[in-house]
Amino acid sequence: METFLLSEQEGHERQRAQLLTRASVAEKQVLELQYVDKYLGRNQPAVAPLHPSQTEAPAVDEWFRHAEEIWNAAHTRLQRAVRRHKEQADIHRSKVPVFSPGDRVWHSTRNLPLRLPCRKLSLRFVGPFKALRRVNEVTYHLQLPADYRINPTFHVSLLRPVVPGPLAEAGPSDAGAGFLRWTSWTLR
Repeated sequence: METFLLSEQEGHERQRAQLLTRASVAEKQVLELQYVDKYLGRNQPAVAPLHPSQTEAPAVDEWFRHAEEIWNAAHTRLQRAVRRHKEQADIHRSKVPVFSPGDRVWHSTRNLPLRLPCRKLSLRFVGPFKALRRVNEVTYHLQLPADYRINPTFHVSLLRPVVPGPLAEAGPSDAGAGFLRWTSWTLR
């Protein structure tokens, strides 16, 4: 390359220097890509036709059979690894609670825009609210009061089932409804 540029570009030293620099950088990049492709086994030149039926050479058919066996073995091992990783991850996961339409649930105040002077001392859950429908496996649509002015669809991680106890009220309460608007108290 350098010999060609020296013989063809007389009188253009500045352009020749730029071209030599660009050519050496491009050559280095090509060599790096070839090394990476060879190391990873990608972009190898095709030595055989794409389908084994196009040839009558037994060596090519054997090569295709061997390549397909390797591909299937690798695919099987990858699927097994994915399955093992999922099993290990699921060990630490809890099961998703399933609520029926009409069930009452508590809603976490974690992402609610509470207007309280001290969030640390506020309620952790508000409600209970009625679950109207299941949107998908992990999302439910709740019946919220109109003054909440937020989207009534929530992830199950923000919901807790209402467990009836000896002090349970007869009907659903509206506990926590006042926390979404500013409430003032007077001390005497």
